[in-house]
Amino acid sequence: MPDSPTVSDPLISVLLNCLHRDPRRFPVNYLSEMDRQQWDHLADLAKEHRVVPQLYQKLMTAGNEIQTDNSRFSLEHMSAYSRQVSKNNLRFYGELHKVLSSLEEKEIPVILLKGIYLAEHVYENRGLREMNDMDLLFKREHLTPAYLLLKQMGFEPLRPVNIERIDYMANENHHLPRMIKPETAGIEVHWNIVNPGQSFSIDPAELWQRARQIDSAYSPVCTLPPADLMLHLCLHTSYQHNFSFGMRPFCDLTAVIDRFDEELEWDVVCSRSEAYGWSRGVLLSLVIAKDFLGADVPDNVIKRLQTDDFGPAVVDTARRQILTKKEDSNEAGDAVLTFASAGGLVRKASAVFSRLFIPKEQMFAKYPVRPGSPMIYLWYLFRIGEMIWRHTFKILRVLRGDPEYTGIIERKRELLSWLEKKQ
Repeated sequence: MPDSPTVSDPLISVLLNCLHRDPRRFPVNYLSEMDRQQWDHLADLAKEHRVVPQLYQKLMTAGNEIQTDNSRFSLEHMSAYSRQVSKNNLRFYGELHKVLSSLEEKEIPVILLKGIYLAEHVYENRGLREMNDMDLLFKREHLTPAYLLLKQMGFEPLRPVNIERIDYMANENHHLPRMIKPETAGIEVHWNIVNPGQSFSIDPAELWQRARQIDSAYSPVCTLPPADLMLHLCLHTSYQHNFSFGMRPFCDLTAVIDRFDEELEWDVVCSRSEAYGWSRGVLLSLVIAKDFLGADVPDNVIKRLQTDDFGPAVVDTARRQILTKKEDSNEAGDAVLTFASAGGLVRKASAVFSRLFIPKEQMFAKYPVRPGSPMIYLWYLFRIGEMIWRHTFKILRVLRGDPEYTGIIERKRELLSWLEKKQ
């Protein structure tokens, strides 16, 4: 495994050492000498990376040595933040119970994905894993009844959904538009864990074949077995979000490895990642988890997944991208990457044109227009306005050569180029 690249912000190193599995890495002496500004910065970093509850739990094990006048305010802030996460999660699970009960009545099977499963069944308690939505996996034939059921329960999609167009939406995306309800977490209605048509797409039938029922205080429910759970977490942070989700995904990976220990079949993780074409994303995700937090990833797993072009430069690029502010990183989405990657004004103009005038099948998936309706041309005008509003400032940042923004774009481009290479 390549050497760990250095981190310019010393408080990042402090945060990583606090969260590290090895208690000997806990920087108690450094913490006890930090001033008020440093404590505030540490709390802000934890909030940015969505790991406040995990950090606060670790800090509370340090005892009185870090209880100083400088730390008091930040510790109180983290305590209040952690209590709020616990309250939110309690409310989310209450809503989940209602949803699962209603699905059971309708005989609609469901698989819990990511955070909503991790918080209750992987972390020590629900309050340690911050969430902002609940990811539920359905069979494709159940998308419409599941959507209608959630609508009846008060959930509304962020974008208009016509149930006659759900098949079009499923052809373009692995989930429907996020559904929200006041005072509870949003729900993402999935039929797969990856978009169709990607080089790393899979058949979700395999996931259903391997799904296992879990003990729960709620209605009978399924989740992915440990190997598939591990692969999904790696897929999500690498191929789907290009390492732009901060540290939390690596806390999840580390927690999953510790929770399942000998039950986690590493040979299965490797063989499925190779079969799915996910090896590069899985390799880089596991190396970062081991580098950041000491995740107990066997060396032979890294050796098996390792490619000839894998080295410190790739790890350093991913690490810097992970530590970039999420808000800034998310601004550099696919549309901006396509524009920035096009050489010359003619190609950039062509890139803009292709993003504005997408195929009609994609329009049916994105907007509430019926196939064959002449209203589609009005929706193209709406799309032009929408894209101008969303992307003009970002494109101007690219054209101006904004160094911070272009740095994010270049890192994303490098990571995508490396991830998309053949095994």
